[in-house]
Amino acid sequence: MGNKRRVCFACLTSYNLFISYILSRTVYRNDYKILMLSDIHNLATYSRIIKYCNIWDEVFLIREDKKPREQRFIDIRQQLQRVNFTDLDILHYFTFASGSFGFILLDYIPNTTKIILTQDGVMTYYFKETFNYCRSKWSNIYNRDIDFNRTSEIWLFDKNLDANKLLKRPVRNIGITEYIKNSNLLNLFCIELNKIFNYNHKPLNYDVIFLEQQLSNLKVTKVQQEKYLFSLILNELKGYRVLVKMHTSSNKEKYNEYSNVNCLKDNVPWEFVLLNELNSNRTALNSKIFMSYHSTALINTQIILRALNIPSKAIWMCDLLQNFIKKKVADEKFPELVERFKVLYKQDLYDVKSIDELRNTLKTFQ
Repeated sequence: MGNKRRVCFACLTSYNLFISYILSRTVYRNDYKILMLSDIHNLATYSRIIKYCNIWDEVFLIREDKKPREQRFIDIRQQLQRVNFTDLDILHYFTFASGSFGFILLDYIPNTTKIILTQDGVMTYYFKETFNYCRSKWSNIYNRDIDFNRTSEIWLFDKNLDANKLLKRPVRNIGITEYIKNSNLLNLFCIELNKIFNYNHKPLNYDVIFLEQQLSNLKVTKVQQEKYLFSLILNELKGYRVLVKMHTSSNKEKYNEYSNVNCLKDNVPWEFVLLNELNSNRTALNSKIFMSYHSTALINTQIILRALNIPSKAIWMCDLLQNFIKKKVADEKFPELVERFKVLYKQDLYDVKSIDELRNTLKTFQ
């Protein structure tokens, strides 16, 4: 392989795969690339990659779904032992999810390998703090240490949002905003990713994009409680065309009763959908309203659109949710990230704490 670096991407979710693709097509385009996928989220995607794609030199599917935890990790260890990590130069590590191979992966990575913590939702902004929080809350499943001190760097969409204090490492930007300014490269991203994800983009001709999260699935709320809060929000959006971009693990049926709501339910990350819209329907993004309780997809949307000078409005409803259900929905570090985001992206960013505040905010848009 000459001077080519051996680079491995350890993906659990479709979002991890999306980031791995961007890096593979840009930073590592001339290197030897190894892709690891979990069958929990990427079974069908794996088949399409094997059939249509030659971006990665090796592709491994780690089979871990639908097995009891103890047997699952016995099987995962056997699979990891069959992967040649010798002389691996770089590992892009996304998540330590307790039920997946990332939880034990570092046991198999040579000490000489450069380990890069890579953008994966909120946890990457304060990685070790998140792990400690998970261990304190779910000690029965987060029942082992992971040596994150081996990590070398942290890569984010915006390094200025880094809030890591227990794991101080050099922070680097993933240059997605620069890449998509190149129209030819953006078009290539969309063509290849559409094939990988089996996705056919339809123009997002809506006024409001609601970036949904799996609240009831994760026991943050009860289903009826989540639906009632959504109906209150929807009541304030009368006259707006609303699209719900559903979380990949959510159940579309919970929105069936809302005749004036359309849902986008594909196992694809929102950021990838946004790239398609930028490629084929960019002008429709002007002045669009994006809403979420506390999804980092809202943060990523603002990072991308601001870099491209596309005006939009973002409504953050974390406090509204917490006040409604009368309990915290995130760990103690999350408000710090939100405040950092609000300082850096304060223009056209609205942090509402109640339905009344939401109503008054929407009035200012008219």
